[in-house]
Amino acid sequence: MSNERSQEASTTRLEDADFSGVRLHGPNFENTVITDGWFLNADFSGDVGGLRVNGVEVLPLIEAELNRRWPGRASLRATDPKVLTQAWSMLEGIWLSTISRAGALPETWLHEARQ
Repeated sequence: MSNERSQEASTTRLEDADFSGVRLHGPNFENTVITDGWFLNADFSGDVGGLRVNGVEVLPLIEAELNRRWPGRASLRATDPKVLTQAWSMLEGIWLSTISRAGALPETWLHEARQ
């Protein structure tokens, strides 16, 4: 896999481009329009806002699913100080659990870069 750095492609129009198997790290798709795309087994992560798939705004669906998977997640955006204090305690608990699990790993795994 080739690692190429920051290539400006704004205002470019690509016709029938095949991105099968491509990994993009840190791409900026702001104001990008993709029509007739094939997103089979695609995985997206990052900051999502205003993303529509087949005309449907997906952020509310993503937020609802993430909140379902991780109870307490919604409290991280609370404006009530009491709820934020509870959220902070939740984060501390998650961090302590993470440190504990990491401590049980072989030393070589602690410094291994994951792709």
